[in-house]
Amino acid sequence: MMTYKKLLFALISTAGLAFTSCSSDNEDMTTNEPQMVNVKLDFTFEQSGNMTRASGAETYAAFYEKYIKTKRLTPKNFSLTFKNKETNETILTKNGTWESENGIQLPEGTYTVTGTSHPQDAYLPSDTAYISFSEEVEIKKEIPQLTLTAKYSCFLLLFDATNIDTIKMGEASGYVFAKDSKYAKTLSKDEKCHWIFMYNTVYYDNWNSSQNYSLIVQRDNVNMAKLYTATQSYQDGKYYFYQYNDMSTGFTMPEMEPGN
Repeated sequence: MMTYKKLLFALISTAGLAFTSCSSDNEDMTTNEPQMVNVKLDFTFEQSGNMTRASGAETYAAFYEKYIKTKRLTPKNFSLTFKNKETNETILTKNGTWESENGIQLPEGTYTVTGTSHPQDAYLPSDTAYISFSEEVEIKKEIPQLTLTAKYSCFLLLFDATNIDTIKMGEASGYVFAKDSKYAKTLSKDEKCHWIFMYNTVYYDNWNSSQNYSLIVQRDNVNMAKLYTATQSYQDGKYYFYQYNDMSTGFTMPEMEPGN
């Protein structure tokens, strides 16, 4: 079973703006205007749910430690909206990158933060996770750090790499997409598994009709197998681990362990 700590989302440096005026007796008075705070953005994952804390799956545990915890397979871009909790007024909408040194600037206060962080080709199957945000945060000059929590808005398909050469995305009929199709994709892999993050199971054909993906698995012994997502049931925030079964020339999927 994996354990990990919540990473800190943001490093806040403060720059106060003080407005003073002179009274009739020359005494200085400071107004109650909220202080502006410069915020550098980062993110971490929530500590519950199958895709972040699941037991009994060594392949997934290794995958998480290698690619997700280190943020090697998390998006580079984000789109965030900050609304003042008291007034429900949108104070800031920001599109940027997590690695940017510029960060954002907000007045002190309590905010409702919503947003997404998606791969470059949004909504298509990707080797990078889809994540979202929705929570309340407090911005104060006295608080030097701010933590936001990322949630998965996708599910993960993992395939045991044993005896599998390549896996390609395919049409609902079970044929590999043409090379010039925007849906054409070969799953990424390492020595343990092939993987793909799925925002949903559908694509749109030439008639703009919704269809379900298939996955075409090429065995290293020239045999081939197909997995049809229309026959499967998936939930966001969960991973699904497949192993090729030589006896049935098909796939078996071990039962998932509950998240902690």
